Amino acid sequence: MRFAVLGAGAIGGYVGACLARAGLDVTLIARGAHLAAIRSRGIHVLSPDGDFHASPCATDDIAAVSGADVVFLGLKAYSLPPVAADLHRAFRPGTAVIAAQNGIPWWYFQGRPGPYRDLVIESVDPGGVVTAAIDPASVVGCVVYPAAEVTEPGVIRHVEGHRFSLGEPDESRSERCGEISRAFRAGGLRAPVATDLRSQIWLKVIGNAALNPVTALLGATLGQLGESPAAIRLVRQVGALAPDVEVDPRLIIELLHPLAATGADTSFTYSRAWLRGLMAHLTEPRFAPALRNLTPPPEYAQVWRATLSAAGLFAQLGATVPTRGFHLAYSPGFRDSIPPARGTGGTLRQAS
Repeated sequence: MRFAVLGAGAIGGYVGACLARAGLDVTLIARGAHLAAIRSRGIHVLSPDGDFHASPCATDDIAAVSGADVVFLGLKAYSLPPVAADLHRAFRPGTAVIAAQNGIPWWYFQGRPGPYRDLVIESVDPGGVVTAAIDPASVVGCVVYPAAEVTEPGVIRHVEGHRFSLGEPDESRSERCGEISRAFRAGGLRAPVATDLRSQIWLKVIGNAALNPVTALLGATLGQLGESPAAIRLVRQVGALAPDVEVDPRLIIELLHPLAATGADTSFTYSRAWLRGLMAHLTEPRFAPALRNLTPPPEYAQVWRATLSAAGLFAQLGATVPTRGFHLAYSPGFRDSIPPARGTGGTLRQAS
């Protein structure tokens, strides 16, 4: 299976480097100093999972997609319309096109039953040029979870996350999605195939819409926001904390630390000893005010109960679970949000 990555910036470059590391045939399409660096010395990835180097082919010629079985579109949504005509001329029949843009994608209503069937979303596809250029049968949807950045030409810092959820727009399970998923896994990535990718799209859109503007305006991480007095005011406003109760946000973060710490490594082995330590931690007197005074909405309480129940079951079974992947998928930025545990006396260490 031959891959081409159009828009080999932070995410596209990371994907291309991972695939090339696995020995797959990959061509990166980039430009400027970044392209020159990749051509001369390859691409270097700095990652908490271990740094690595790859030397995929690289070009600035968009026609290179014609030789690919799979094209990963790493361009921003607003960059697609200007190159749509060139893509249309370059694509060959049967090419799978992975749409990895944030937000509601241009293909969202293609073939979807209902009053909006085949609606062109003008905000991301003005004039329908992308819809006309890319055969709907070629599209493979994708929700991107990793965070990465280009720190200098040819160098990508992978911050966290490995998951690229894939799915057919018609919600079927296809062989091509299975093949792409296996190729991604060979490169050290996670690529689960979903039959209802649109729900994941909306989940990410809601998170981005709610949190990205705030973090951008304040220049702060989610962890820093969680420690801010403004965060406590917000918790009060949504009714999760009584107006006359004072709670140190750092205390809440420390309270939840043992559960988040299970994602420190790729997998975590639960044990009954760990569970006993967790229960002793949660019942420490210093956490009583936080537990007593927090009144989260029902849906949050359900998540809390489900998390504790799952941890209890895993501990009884002595199960080794890829907990980190769940944290990265559903709690982006969790590593920045959780400080080192204090005063646990080593009772919450991972079981060996």
